Amino acid sequence: MKSLFFLLALGAVAGFWADAMRAREAALHRVRTLCREMGLQLLDDTVRFAALWPCRGAGGRPRLCRRYRFEFSVHAVDRREGEVVLEGRRVRSVHLDHPEGPVLLDEESFSRPRSGV
Repeated sequence: MKSLFFLLALGAVAGFWADAMRAREAALHRVRTLCREMGLQLLDDTVRFAALWPCRGAGGRPRLCRRYRFEFSVHAVDRREGEVVLEGRRVRSVHLDHPEGPVLLDEESFSRPRSGV
């Protein structure tokens, strides 16, 4: 009985870890694309985990929301902060601390067709 519980717990941890890696990759992909489209440089070519909390998704289903932070540069000499929030693996919003003023892109911004992409 103990070994069955151990295997179930191990499977749950492995599933959570795999889901977290897929969510991180989704966040990184969105940030890379956005930086390229806006003419920004993604520094360190990575995102870092910042927060995890339960939230409600489409249709009121319980989901996990994650926040990742990243750094970018506008003029290749500065470091600016940004963050991306995911609901499951779907991007909810991206916030950029742009020198011309904060930029907040919500999920509707991502669903619009983009020219040249």
